[in-house]
Amino acid sequence: MKKSSSILFLISLLLSINATSQPNCYYYYPEGSRCREACLMSEKVLEKPQGSWQSQQGLDSLLVLCPNFAYGWQQKSIPYLKRGDYASWKKYLDKAVELDPKGYLGYRAGCLFDILRDYKSALSDLERLEQLTNSKILGMNAGGDLDLRVIKALCQRELGQIQNCLKTFEEMVLLNEQKKQIGIYEYHYYGTTLFRLKKFDEALIMFEKQLTQNNKFADTHYYMGCIYENQNKIEVAKKYFIEAEKNYKLGYFNNDAYDITLPDQIYLKNITNKLTNLNK
Repeated sequence: MKKSSSILFLISLLLSINATSQPNCYYYYPEGSRCREACLMSEKVLEKPQGSWQSQQGLDSLLVLCPNFAYGWQQKSIPYLKRGDYASWKKYLDKAVELDPKGYLGYRAGCLFDILRDYKSALSDLERLEQLTNSKILGMNAGGDLDLRVIKALCQRELGQIQNCLKTFEEMVLLNEQKKQIGIYEYHYYGTTLFRLKKFDEALIMFEKQLTQNNKFADTHYYMGCIYENQNKIEVAKKYFIEAEKNYKLGYFNNDAYDITLPDQIYLKNITNKLTNLNK
C-alpha cells in the first residue's frame, strides 16, 4: 500500500497493455484457423506503442481476419479509455464482452465502477458473471489486488442496497478467512462501510484486522482516529491521527497515479485538519 505500489485497479489497467491475459492461441483456436493466426499475430502487433497508428491498424487487421477475437476487441478499447473517449472504449469492450462474457464481464465491471462510477451497470455485470459461472467467487480485478466481490459490495452500498452490501462483505470475508486468502483491502473497505453506517464497534474490529495486514496503512489509522474522536476518546484519537499523518507522508496510503478518486479515499489535509481541531 505504499505510494509506489499502492495502486488499485485503474493504474494496472491503464499502464498495462495486457490488462487481461492473452488467450492461449493453441488451446482456444483450431490449427489452421484464421482465429489462431490472428491470435498468434497479436503478439507482434501489441509490441507497437499502445494507441499508435501501427498498433490500432494492426488490431483492425486482426479483427478482419477473426471478428470473434475477443481479446483483440478488448485491446483495441484500451487507448480510448486512456484518452477519456469512453463512448468508443465501451463500444469496443462491449464487443469483447459479447464474445466472451465470462472473460470480460468482471473487467468491464471494474472499469465502470472505478472510472465512470456507473454502479448500476457494474453491479449488473457482476451479477451476470455470477449466473454464468454459477459461483459467487468472481475472481480479482485486472490489477490482481482487489477481490471483485469488494467492488460488488461497494456498488450495492452506493446504490443504497445496504443489507445486500453487508451480506456480500460478510460472506466474502468469512470465506476468505477460512481459506486464509484475505486480500489487502477487504477488511478496510468492510470497515469503512460499517463506519459510514455508524456501526463503530464493528468497524473497529475490521480496522484492527486490517492493521494485521498492514500496520502502516494511513487510511485505516485515520478512520480509527475518527471513531475514537466520535467516542470522545481524544488522546487515543490523536494517537491514530498522528500515526496516519506519519505513514501518509511516507507514502502508505490509497492513491491513484491518474488522480482518480478511490472509494473512501483520504488526503493529508483530512488528517492535519483533525489534528489541528483536536489540539485547539
